[in-house]
Amino acid sequence: MKYLTIILGIFLFISCNQGELKNLREENTALKTELDSLRNFIKQEAEKKKFLGLYVNTKSGLYNKIEFKGETSCVVTDGIFGIPFATSYERDGSIIRIRTDKSDLMLTIKDSETLIGEGFAEGIYKKKR
Repeated sequence: MKYLTIILGIFLFISCNQGELKNLREENTALKTELDSLRNFIKQEAEKKKFLGLYVNTKSGLYNKIEFKGETSCVVTDGIFGIPFATSYERDGSIIRIRTDKSDLMLTIKDSETLIGEGFAEGIYKKKR
């Protein structure tokens, strides 16, 4: 009888620990998911800040400089008169669409230091600061 009580006690102890272990695994999985989400958010925010700055066209073109100042604000300087104008932009992955009064300007992000302009914004824009 004594052995049966001991075996039953061990069985109950193991059963309780298995349930607790399952709960801990579920909590651990949820925490890992939250941590991954936080890491992705921090990475995206760092990418946004790294992207901001002044880019200068290395080729002659209609636009000489583009300075990204915030999440949606930029200043574009034309290549003919050197007149800057403030406008907004949208970023969609590696594509940047800058709003102007006539048409949108399209830029492709090649790397953290280089933008490739298409159409009216044609040129290679290198980051200066």
